[in-house]
Amino acid sequence: MVHAMRYLRDLQLRKATRSLGADVLENLNFVYVLAHPAACSKRGQERLRAAAVEAGFADRQGDKIKLISEAHAAAIAAFVGSKMEHGPRAWREYFKVRLQRERQHANRLTSVQKNSLVTIVDIGALTCDLTTVKIKSNDPRLRIEEEFVSVGGRCGTTAIYCRIYEQMARKFGSAFSDLPDSILGRGSTFFEACERVVKTFDGDETYTRYRLPLALASDIDHPDYKPETQEVTIER
Repeated sequence: MVHAMRYLRDLQLRKATRSLGADVLENLNFVYVLAHPAACSKRGQERLRAAAVEAGFADRQGDKIKLISEAHAAAIAAFVGSKMEHGPRAWREYFKVRLQRERQHANRLTSVQKNSLVTIVDIGALTCDLTTVKIKSNDPRLRIEEEFVSVGGRCGTTAIYCRIYEQMARKFGSAFSDLPDSILGRGSTFFEACERVVKTFDGDETYTRYRLPLALASDIDHPDYKPETQEVTIER
């Protein structure tokens, strides 16, 4: 992730240099706003910020990093719209165009009533987030606060994988949950076996047992673990 973020940061600086000029850029400070899922934990947010710092987002004196939820970012995009354009432009012309865009979006912004509640629906490939925000102010700037934050409901195959992992953790405890990502995560033999099993699901609710390859500690004594073949059993 750090490598990808460093690439984006360098790309942004190159574009800004071409658009504004190196002399102007030296006197500017950037606020990098990074969006995270609504249900992102504090630890996840800290890791995102740490990755941004490692990627060089705060290398220049005066630059800052801010984290906001994806729902917050979606609300801003919906009510305010994009105020920036890219491409070579003199500094004075840049702000002229920016001011024009702010005026164009003024009607859309003022149409949002103060203290009204708005629900942001973020349906992704893996999760579905519902977040309700309150419009605290819309003049002269939009200011919103999150009132109700969803827990990041899982959808699709992610929900199935999570149920499989929860079932394994109930059966084998820390002998399973303490295993590293290299053994349980994407690309591992265990995860690929889970994928093959999930692809067979067709809506049939008949009780079925599946064996998956996974080596646990030698002292595990459980009927759903076969140490001689290093296999665990899951039920559907």
